[in-house]
Amino acid sequence: MKIKMHSLSNRLTFVIIIPIFIFFGYMIYRDAASDGMRVFGLCALAAMLVFFTWLLLFRMCIFDYAVFKEDGIELHSPFKLKAFYKYDEVIGCLGVYTSVTEAKKYLTFTSKKHNFVVTEVDTSKRGNIALVNKLKVVYVPASDDIIEFVQQKSDLQWYRYD
Repeated sequence: MKIKMHSLSNRLTFVIIIPIFIFFGYMIYRDAASDGMRVFGLCALAAMLVFFTWLLLFRMCIFDYAVFKEDGIELHSPFKLKAFYKYDEVIGCLGVYTSVTEAKKYLTFTSKKHNFVVTEVDTSKRGNIALVNKLKVVYVPASDDIIEFVQQKSDLQWYRYD
C-alpha cells in the first residue's frame, strides 16, 4: 500500500512556485534598467528557484511517500529508498499533521532507537518538519484502510497519549 506523506496543499506549493518565478523572470527581463541589472536579477531569481527547490524536495520532503508491506514500512523519496523499518523497530502513534491552513489526524511511526515518539508533524513556519524528516519518521494520513492494516501487525508497538 503506497501512501503520500504530505497533504495536497503542501505538494501543490512546488507546482505553484514555478509560474511565480516565470512571471517575475519576465518582469525582470522586461523592466530592468540595464543589461547588467537584467543579468543580475535573473541570476538572483534562478538562485532563489534552486534554493526553494532544494528546500521543498530535500528539507521538507514534500514528495516523499511510504509503502506498507507485510514485513515492514519503506520510506521513499522520489529518487531513492530512504529507510526500511520492520514493524517491531517502530512505535506507532495517532498524531496530528498541522500546516498553516489545516490540522489532520495522521499516523506516525518513529524508530525505537530515537527514544521518543513524534505526536505532531508541523509544517508551518516554525514547525518540526525538518527534524522529523532528518530522523526518517514515517507519517501518513489516518485513513480507515491504513489503520486496519497496521492494527493487524502484532509486533507493532503503539503509543497512546491523552
